[in-house]
Amino acid sequence: MKLKALFTVLVLTAISLSAEPIVTLTVTERDGFARKAEPILMGVTLPESLITDTAVLALKDASGNVVNCHFTPAQKWWRDKQSIRWVHMNFQTDIDANASKQFTLWRDAASHRFSGSNLALVDLGTKYQITTGPVRFTVKKKGFNLFDEAWIDESGAKNFTDANRVIATHRKGFSMLSSGSVRYYSVNDSAATSTIVVEQNNPAVIILKADGKLKSATGTALFDYSCRIFAYANSKIVRVVFSFENRNQVADAFTSLYGLNLELPLSLTTVNYGMGHKNGPRTGTLTG
Repeated sequence: MKLKALFTVLVLTAISLSAEPIVTLTVTERDGFARKAEPILMGVTLPESLITDTAVLALKDASGNVVNCHFTPAQKWWRDKQSIRWVHMNFQTDIDANASKQFTLWRDAASHRFSGSNLALVDLGTKYQITTGPVRFTVKKKGFNLFDEAWIDESGAKNFTDANRVIATHRKGFSMLSSGSVRYYSVNDSAATSTIVVEQNNPAVIILKADGKLKSATGTALFDYSCRIFAYANSKIVRVVFSFENRNQVADAFTSLYGLNLELPLSLTTVNYGMGHKNGPRTGTLTG
């Protein structure tokens, strides 16, 4: 009986260490822009009792090359509470406009890796400082104005001086225009209810989540807001997701809304823009 039990354990160990594909995934560019090192977040559901540690996972491209990818367990199974039910994958890829690329998630511990990240988060007390590599910016903990300061140095030298600063500290950011030409800013909310937390901090992505109220210059609150900032390793791309909510207890209360704006005092000589469209991208240069 002892020999039989030992044999069973050895067989199970051999199976768990074998490399095998789990699922093939497709990434499609839909906006008509060629992408360079585009940050990708994909979620994959896994069978119960298959994976208990993301260290055994690896992502490979169509040619079998290992992709720099960070895996985050997002949910565990209810019965087998050690096994991962849902995993998030953060990686970057080049992709042509309107093209598709395939990737395969593997169980292959020997190929698991994430290296070369310049992503860093520093707590400066009243604000957070995030460096991605070519980009550095700060986010205030109170009086949220999205990016309080920002620098860009594409040379790789991380020369974040005044010469490379594109946003100086300011009192703008997200705002809403209501009746009576009153503008409500997130920067006007410095109360205890205004919060910012670090939701994720790993070698691939840093996510900050800010919550508070849009307030007038006199401190009157209008709507609540929630904003997430996504910063990616070695990337010039920083994504922002902003939402606002009317939490008035009176269900039929009417609030006039004339505009929702984001104001950032950019120190740039040339400002180019691009927007995706079903008939092809719209690009151009903004005038003064």
